[in-house]
Amino acid sequence: MMSQLARFYCVLVFLTFSLNVYSQAKEQESLTQLYKRLHTSVVVLKLVSSVNKEERSSAGNFSVTTVKSKEVGSGLLIENNLVLTAAHVVHGSDKLKAVFFDGIEIMGKVISSDISADLSLVRLDKPYSSFKPIIMGDSDKMEIGDPVFVIGAPYNVSYTLSRGIISGRHHAGYDSDFSKSEFFQTDASLNPGNSGGPMFNMQGEVIGIASFIKTQSGGSEGLGFAVTMNSAKKNMLNQPRFYSGITHHLVEGGLARALNIPQEGGLLVQHVVKDSLTGRLGLKGGMIKIKYHKKSLLIGGDIILKIDDIPINSQENYDKINKNLLDLGANKEHSFTILRNGEIRTLTWQ
Repeated sequence: MMSQLARFYCVLVFLTFSLNVYSQAKEQESLTQLYKRLHTSVVVLKLVSSVNKEERSSAGNFSVTTVKSKEVGSGLLIENNLVLTAAHVVHGSDKLKAVFFDGIEIMGKVISSDISADLSLVRLDKPYSSFKPIIMGDSDKMEIGDPVFVIGAPYNVSYTLSRGIISGRHHAGYDSDFSKSEFFQTDASLNPGNSGGPMFNMQGEVIGIASFIKTQSGGSEGLGFAVTMNSAKKNMLNQPRFYSGITHHLVEGGLARALNIPQEGGLLVQHVVKDSLTGRLGLKGGMIKIKYHKKSLLIGGDIILKIDDIPINSQENYDKINKNLLDLGANKEHSFTILRNGEIRTLTWQ
């Protein structure tokens, strides 16, 4: 009797082990198939810059322009010429290049951005001919413990897949830098370069956009965060934001006094995209790098005192300014009151 029970137990253990192995193999096979189907919708984004160098020859001096590119992050192709990515990856970029899995490279530029939601849209100069439509999933249906995977370019290693689970859900306002978005927390490995890349569920639906990590080492420690897809739809896809073309930093208190700002605060312009309305308006970015409270800033550029008669002298007005920058329109008249080289000027476009 004991011998029969022992044999039965051994058979049961063997069957359980076999089913587990089979289940894992099926899951791995499914993940492999999902990757093959979806990786063509992922792009690697590179920042393109032109550098002028003086060269010497027997005929004299001449100028040579070299083009350099730096990998800055990842993105998701949602239309044949439109890429959804994280705002901190591309905000303030002049020229971008999207590199696809098959080696095709297409130039593009930011057309909509909301840094407080960490979302941007990049319009490509021409359609990508091998575009395949993707499905945007309902992120509200995802639960803690659900398996997910991310495709992106961590540390310049392009088209890398990492997998994990949904570890948590954090509502809008959880992160002060990106206060407008809801986030999934995940233990899927996210590293610099993954930002802007898509997070998928096991049905191959996009349910998030990789945003940031919390780390002490600088690399992945199992605390990755992705903007939920429903949040991305609400804050960017359903109502694309005007792209102001500037990055800025609110200065007040001691730094405002040191910069001789004639009011309680101002927006220190960091960078201005040349081919943008603010660039064509003539706003100038900073040139001298300083450290202030462990934060790197550029000074020497314009300091915005007012936009459309709203002075930057309180947090409430600063919030209004941020909203106005998102709602600016090319067909409306707008004015910027700025401090430049110690003089107050007004720049207006119509």
